[in-house]
Amino acid sequence: MRNIVKLSVCGLLLASNVLLYSEKGDRPNIIWIIAEDMSQDLGRYGNELVHTPNIDGLASRGMLFKNVFTTGPACSPSRTALATGVYQTTLSTHHMRYGEDLMPHFPEGILTLSEMMRDDGCSTGDIRGICGTGTGNDDWLFKTYLKTWDTRSWEEPVQKQPFFGMVNMSHSHRPFARDSKTKVDEEKVNVPPYYPNHPVARNDWAGYLEDVNRADELVGEILGKLEEDKMAGNTIVVFLSDHGHPMIRAKNWLYDSGTQIPLVIYYPDSIEKPAGFVVGVENTPLISAVDISRDSGFESHGFRFIN
Repeated sequence: MRNIVKLSVCGLLLASNVLLYSEKGDRPNIIWIIAEDMSQDLGRYGNELVHTPNIDGLASRGMLFKNVFTTGPACSPSRTALATGVYQTTLSTHHMRYGEDLMPHFPEGILTLSEMMRDDGCSTGDIRGICGTGTGNDDWLFKTYLKTWDTRSWEEPVQKQPFFGMVNMSHSHRPFARDSKTKVDEEKVNVPPYYPNHPVARNDWAGYLEDVNRADELVGEILGKLEEDKMAGNTIVVFLSDHGHPMIRAKNWLYDSGTQIPLVIYYPDSIEKPAGFVVGVENTPLISAVDISRDSGFESHGFRFIN
């Protein structure tokens, strides 16, 4: 029998048991909302030009993490580490995209996060088309014979709870759609000092920030869908990004601007919180995104929320 390396189902999310129980004894659902190419450009992180009440509200009712860094400044390597809890350099998946014929085979003895969650009794889905978003994009850089997801549809997890769902949002990725209800005045944009303070640069940044606004609107619609389907009271919600904003010296560049990401975790009142999880508090210790999916010796398979 294979010696499966049993990684923590969600080191940052779960404590005491691999899956927590609500007061009724029901196992909670978990949904990850992953924004593409988004830095900490949210109201709760101090950006005054954006309008992000849904994510900010989620942080107020949950917990906001300030010093979270991905393992790479590009989507595929970063997502590969998120999916496995293993550094992409360990898996030889550290290059940015290549043909399937060049992809390495997934190593024996390691499971993807979706497989781990399935082993622990969850149905799993990388959801497409929920509230007009959800690309269903994995962007993993390895071949695997393992089953990845049970479904790409939202309807199936609704019927098969508990579930682990992932929604990948393409907003804030280029090209900018600029379809938010809330516009950004480019004359008020203060570009970082290593970019030219030029109308073209300010317009580009305004487009990105408007897409951040639109991403927040979509998060609000997803939260509304959870309410509509009567799952909000038993679903842990996690909002994060795969890496930093899609600008020069950020995406594809190994600076903080390319690797520092937002992370918000919300537990409904009915679900027991991990030790140290304090509603409304900002968590400041350094966190690597690889630890969101793997056990790094955290106490009782859960993250110790040190403030």
